[in-house]
Amino acid sequence: MKILHVTNNFPTLNYPIFGIFIKEQVESLRQLGITNDVFFINSREDGKIAYLKAIFRLRRYLKTNTFDIIHCHHCFSAVILILSGRCCVSPRILSYQSDPRNEGGIILFRILHRLFNRIIIKNKPKELNLSKIVHLPNGVNTTVFHPMDRELCKSKLGLDPSKRYILFMDSYNRRFCKRIDRFSATLSILAEKYNYPNLEPLVLTNTGRSLIPSYINASDLHLLTSDFEGSPNSVKECIACDVPVVSTPVGNVKEMLNGIEGAYVAETFTPEELAALADRALSLSEFHSRNHIMEKGLDIGHVADQLLQVYNSMIKADNLTTHDIKYAEALAETSSGVIPSRVTTPRPLRVLMVNNCHYRRGGADVVYLNTGDLMESHGHSVAYFSTKSKYNYDTAFSDYFVRDVDALNMSFVEQLAYMPKKLYSMEAARKLRKLLTTFKPDVAHLHLYKGGLTASILPVLRKFGIPAVITLHDYSLLCPRNTFIDGDGRICEICLTKARINCVYKRCNRKNIYYSTINYIEFVLNNDILKPEDYFHKVICVSKFNYQKHSSHALFSERFLHLYNFYPGLSSSVPDNRRGEYFLFYGRLVAEKGVTTLIETWKRLPNDFKLKIIGGGIMSDQIIEDINANDLKNIEFVGFRKGDELFSYIRNASFVLVPSEWYENNPLTIVEAYSAGKPVIGSDIGGIPELISEWETGFLFRMGDKEEFESKIRRAATMSNDQYQNMSRAAYNFATEIFSEKKHYEDLLKIYNELIDREGPQ
Repeated sequence: MKILHVTNNFPTLNYPIFGIFIKEQVESLRQLGITNDVFFINSREDGKIAYLKAIFRLRRYLKTNTFDIIHCHHCFSAVILILSGRCCVSPRILSYQSDPRNEGGIILFRILHRLFNRIIIKNKPKELNLSKIVHLPNGVNTTVFHPMDRELCKSKLGLDPSKRYILFMDSYNRRFCKRIDRFSATLSILAEKYNYPNLEPLVLTNTGRSLIPSYINASDLHLLTSDFEGSPNSVKECIACDVPVVSTPVGNVKEMLNGIEGAYVAETFTPEELAALADRALSLSEFHSRNHIMEKGLDIGHVADQLLQVYNSMIKADNLTTHDIKYAEALAETSSGVIPSRVTTPRPLRVLMVNNCHYRRGGADVVYLNTGDLMESHGHSVAYFSTKSKYNYDTAFSDYFVRDVDALNMSFVEQLAYMPKKLYSMEAARKLRKLLTTFKPDVAHLHLYKGGLTASILPVLRKFGIPAVITLHDYSLLCPRNTFIDGDGRICEICLTKARINCVYKRCNRKNIYYSTINYIEFVLNNDILKPEDYFHKVICVSKFNYQKHSSHALFSERFLHLYNFYPGLSSSVPDNRRGEYFLFYGRLVAEKGVTTLIETWKRLPNDFKLKIIGGGIMSDQIIEDINANDLKNIEFVGFRKGDELFSYIRNASFVLVPSEWYENNPLTIVEAYSAGKPVIGSDIGGIPELISEWETGFLFRMGDKEEFESKIRRAATMSNDQYQNMSRAAYNFATEIFSEKKHYEDLLKIYNELIDREGPQ
C-alpha cells in the first residue's frame, strides 16, 4: 500500500516539534509495511505564498506518481488537493487537527465532507454526527515517553531541585489560543491563595523532541489552559509519564482523563477553578496513569493499526455502516473489552556511558552523548564517566570525572613527567570505583578512553562484574596510531602483518619519534598486557568496512558485530528536494579529509561551479592563501559553523562532498546530508562506499583521482531536476531506514540484554 501524506504541519530544523505527531504517525505506518511519501507545504517558513505554489507542485507531482490513498492533514491541505485538480485520482482521507469549528469553520467542513471518502476528527463534537466520520486521536509513543526519576531529570536539565515545576507546552510559538495569560494567572492564584511559594513555570516552546520526555518527567503538573484543542498530544505524553494533568474543558481531554484519579478537567475556563484543581493534583503523594494509555488505545501502535484498517476499508470501497466509529472499536475484538498492548515496555536498565570527553568535540563524543540521551529517553537510567572540562555539559555525575591536562601545551620535560598518567591513570580507577559503588550499572558502554581515562578503568569494571561493550570509532585494536595513516600522511597497513614497532620506525604520529613511541607503548599496554578478551564482552563496529578489517582479530568470531550509528536529527529533519546553487564541503580541514584534492579539482572547474568550504583545522590558512593566490572566485571559505547555521548551509546545497583519503568509518557528514535530502559525492575508501549508491544516493570516485572527481561533479551539475529529486528522496529514505533511532535502540538494547546476566567475559 502506498500513501501520499499532504500536510502543512511537519517538523523543520527551525520548528522541530511543529507537526511532530504527523511525522511519528507516518513512521508508525512505515513499521506496518506501508510506503509513505510526504508532500510538505512549508507555509510556516515560506509564508502564505507556499500554498499557491503548492497547488501547481502537487498537480505536477500527482501526474507522475500514483498512490493507493491520499491522506491530507489539516483542512488547508485538503483545499490545496482540491484546487490542484487531481483530487479524484485516488481515494481521499482528511485528518482535522483541531475541532472543525476552529479549523476552517463548519461551512468548509461540510464541503470537504462531500469531497472526501473519510474524515478523521480527533475529538467528538456532537454537532457533527455525519457519515464518513472516524474519531481517531493521535497516538503517543510509549517507548519514548516513560516515567523517569524526577530529580535526575531536573539535574540533567539544570533545573532547581527545590522548585515545583508547572508545565506549559506549545509546538512552535506562544499562540494566543493556548492562553499563556490564563496559565500565568492560575499560577499566581496558586502561589497567593494556596500558599505555593516554590512554584515555577516551565514553558516549552519549539523544544527539541529528544528533551521533551525529560522536561515532562521533571514537572509536577501539566496545566493545559487552551481555548480549544482537538486531542492534545501533551496530555497523552504526560499520562504516559505518570505526570498529573489539569485542563480546561477542550477537545477530548475529558474522555482521555476519565477514570484517572488525580487528573482533572475544569467545568469552566476560569483561573480560579483551574487553581483549585491544580492544588488537589499537587497534593497527591502518588500518581499513576500510564496503564490508561493502553486501556484507551492511545498508544501509537494501536492508532496505526486502526488507521490501516480505515485505509483498507477505503481501498475495498467498503463504506462504513455506522456514523460514529470509536477509535477502540476498529481494533481486534477481545473478550475482556480491554485492548492489549502492542508495545511491551522493557525492564529499565542502568547504563554507564564512558568517554574521554563530555562535550561535542568530535564524532565519537557526539555518539557517546546521543546514545546516553537515547537510553534516557526510553526510560533507562544513565550515568556518565568522563574527564573534566570547562566545555562539559551539566551532569549529576561530574564529581566523579577525572582531571585532564592538554599535554600538547606542556614543555617536553613536563610531558615526560605527566605521560605515565596519560597511559594509566590511578585517579580514573579510583573515581570509577566510587561511581560504581553508588550507581551500580547493569552494563558499561565504552567509547574513547585511551589518553584520558586510560586503560586503568578496565580492571575496575571487571572486578565489579560489569559487562562491557565498546564502540570502535577508530582502528585502535589493529594500529598503534589508530588511523592506518603513517607519518607521511599515506595509508599504511604494515602493522597488520609486521611488528607494531614499525609505528616508531616510520614516526607515524606527526613524524615525531616521541609521540610515535608513546603510541606504541599505549598499544602494547592495551593489546598485549591488558588483553581485550579479558575486558570487552562485545565490540561494536560502526561500519561494515571496520567490521571486515577486524576479521582476522582473535575476538572476531565471538564478540565483534556491526551496528551503524543513529542520527537523532532524523526525528526533526525535513528533506529539501530542491537543488541548491553550490556544492558543499564541511568538516575538519586536515589532509586526510582530502582537502588538497578538493581544491586542486576546483581549479579545473569554471566559475559557475560554486563551492562553499565550512570548517576549521590546521589547513585553514593554507586554503585561504590558495584561494587568494589562484583567484578562485568559485570557492567561498566560510569558516567554522555549527548548529542551525550549519544545517542551513546543508539544506541549501546541491551536493555534499566527502573526498576523504583515509579509512573513514561511518561519516556523520553523509548521515547529516542525507537527512536533509542532499546527495553525496564521496571517495571510494573505508566505510564511504557502503553509504553511497552510484546514481541512487550520490556518486563515488577513486580516492585522490582529481580527474574522476571532476567528472562526477560535472555529471552531478548536469542532472535533470527529476533525476536530482529522485536522488534526493532516495538519500533521505536511506537515512531513515539505516540510521533511525528506533532501529538503533532495538539493536542496542538487544546487545545490552544479552550481557546483563553474565558475570564476566566469556
